[in-house]
Amino acid sequence: VRRMGSAANPPLPPATMPASVRSHVQGWMSDHQRMVDALKEGDGDVADAVGVGVEFAEVVARWQGAQAVWLDLVQQRSVESDPEVLQLYEAEIEEASREILDAEEDILLSLVPDDPLESRDAIIEVRGAAGGAEAALFAEELFKMYETWAMDNDCTFDSRMDAGGHVAAICAPDGDAYRYLKFESGVHRVQRIPATESSGRMHTSTVTVAVLPKAEESDLEIDSKDLRIDFKTGSGPGGQSMNMSANHCRITHLP
Repeated sequence: VRRMGSAANPPLPPATMPASVRSHVQGWMSDHQRMVDALKEGDGDVADAVGVGVEFAEVVARWQGAQAVWLDLVQQRSVESDPEVLQLYEAEIEEASREILDAEEDILLSLVPDDPLESRDAIIEVRGAAGGAEAALFAEELFKMYETWAMDNDCTFDSRMDAGGHVAAICAPDGDAYRYLKFESGVHRVQRIPATESSGRMHTSTVTVAVLPKAEESDLEIDSKDLRIDFKTGSGPGGQSMNMSANHCRITHLP
């Protein structure tokens, strides 16, 4: 959004941030400035000022600074007539516009609450879906891609293959592999001519990818009172007291 104004209505810098978010950010900065002023006068609480968010204040200050630079350049360009100088102003205004938009993106990212599960390692499962053998091949290629990513990022990659798919535990040095892999969950589709296709037909295959945060021991607590334990005997004809001896156990979580 950009509007070239007059002396009474100054031009507006480019923006992608919704007006409601912009109003929230401006109100937040007013509260932050009020706390900073109170600290300077010795009346504020340091903990309150820190709680407002120093890093976020720096991002907003960068956004406001880029807007001020953009507005100053636009005003100087409006009184310039030299074509070469005007070209320089255009380049500088374009650069200031990019800085504004980059700062807005950082502000929006800063407003997104942290996911408490992002500090976990990840369990990833890749299974072939529609497409038969070609889907299984695509699943294997995807699994190798995740393995390569893990190796390139100094992560451990413990894998196994069960019926119909691949399962791996990916552990990052900082224990935050789930942060980078959580958006991989879902159905992945590929359209290509398989190497085994002799007539050159295009095939569509799909693969399902499930990414879960690695559970911690404290995550699950089961009270023994909530469990029902049944011992079962065999059924049907047979000797050796098969109908009398318990040969398997079933545990049911009642809730």
